[in-house]
Amino acid sequence: MELDLTGDQVEILLRLVLRELNGICGDVEYEELSKVKRALVSGLERSASTEGVVEP
Repeated sequence: MELDLTGDQVEILLRLVLRELNGICGDVEYEELSKVKRALVSGLERSASTEGVVEP
């Protein structure tokens, strides 16, 4: 399933996932959230590279 999200939406989702990863969650939830985090970071990096924006 491919979502068409804006950069701001991706950043918000990434913050929510990171907050949840830092909280209490079980091993299965942690693995699933880690997958989501990797996908969001990858999408954000692709978005930045296609817009010519270089993240520090």
